[in-house]
Amino acid sequence: MRLEAVSSSRPLTPSPLFEGGGGVGEANDNANDNDNANYAKYEKNMELLVVRYHKKPSYTIGKLYINGVYFCDTLEDTDRGLADAMPLSQIQAAKRKGTTAIPTGRYVLELTVSPRFGRLLPVVVSVKGFEGIRIHRGNTAADTEGCILVGENKAVGKVLNSAKTEERLVERLCEAKCREKMYLTVVGE
Repeated sequence: MRLEAVSSSRPLTPSPLFEGGGGVGEANDNANDNDNANYAKYEKNMELLVVRYHKKPSYTIGKLYINGVYFCDTLEDTDRGLADAMPLSQIQAAKRKGTTAIPTGRYVLELTVSPRFGRLLPVVVSVKGFEGIRIHRGNTAADTEGCILVGENKAVGKVLNSAKTEERLVERLCEAKCREKMYLTVVGE
């Protein structure tokens, strides 16, 4: 399996997913530090990737990667097998309000002040069948309503240290916002 950077043809090597770090897309061992610095310098997009790997009847646990590097764990509502490629009518028929994870797919990500939370948060743009999807803090599926919660999956069905994780994420996105387009891709394992 070979992963390609979205805005570069430099190959990335996959590495196993495991709790606590590491992850998909770490740079090849053959690349030297100078090459890595040049690669980062010319990267035009910030790519967030959520890999859903633990699907339970009432919640979904995943891992969030930023430009191929593990960042944190995620918690979402139930994955009902929705995909962005499905017709809207099919998504609406399968969706259960407030308890369904967003469809898998690739989305534009923007930073705006959330009217609900009153703070700067990433918003996932143009999610078919959903509105106001954000990436934010929270601990259980009851806190999501379709959104993606960030934190550390150190308890069954929960993410912890969510406030600090959200702050770190927003800081990283703010740094990138001026010079990079931001995208979120959601996939199943």
